[in-house]
Amino acid sequence: MKICYIILTCENYLATRVKFLLDTCLKNIDSKDIYFLSCKPIEPNIYGWNTADNYESCPLKYVRFFQNMKLDYDWYYFMDDDTFIFPERLNKFVMNYNKEYSLYIGHRCENYSFPIYMSGGAGFLLTKSLYLSLLEYIRNTPENELITSIYGDYLIGLWLSNINKEIIEVRAFNPQPHQNDTELDNCISFHYLKTEEQYYFYNNLIEQNE
Repeated sequence: MKICYIILTCENYLATRVKFLLDTCLKNIDSKDIYFLSCKPIEPNIYGWNTADNYESCPLKYVRFFQNMKLDYDWYYFMDDDTFIFPERLNKFVMNYNKEYSLYIGHRCENYSFPIYMSGGAGFLLTKSLYLSLLEYIRNTPENELITSIYGDYLIGLWLSNINKEIIEVRAFNPQPHQNDTELDNCISFHYLKTEEQYYFYNNLIEQNE
């Protein structure tokens, strides 16, 4: 089972959030399976195509990624650099689903009735077939028709509204830090991490189970 991690970031956070992720939850993930999307490329796993590097540039970073990269994985997990992911929990989770189907899995945002879209901060999953369909859609759609919002996760939901798929809503992908101990035991991800201590707090939970 091959999963890749596609992570929105920017140069301002390479020495902090990116480092914290690589030192904690991603430390046992092969670097070849990690794709940080920034404004310009930096070896070994920082990718970029000379875009702007602010919040409003997130949709364009996604577009450039799809225009220039064609990856070969079973699952594609999209997240932000202030998200903490539990890789072993993610691995076990995807075993419950058929990777051959076109699946869009995550924590549904309630901001809009249309499109249905999953929180980018909580992180969301695409199967290979859906990823390839989305890639083809983006490569065959004029760029000015693709970028109609500053919100990357919303736009991915909008693009996917043009593609046949199954939507699966899962609350274990959490768009906020934990609120209780039950979430610590069950959640696959937490978002809006603001300090180094938060990354290491969640990492300690992983190490306790190793």
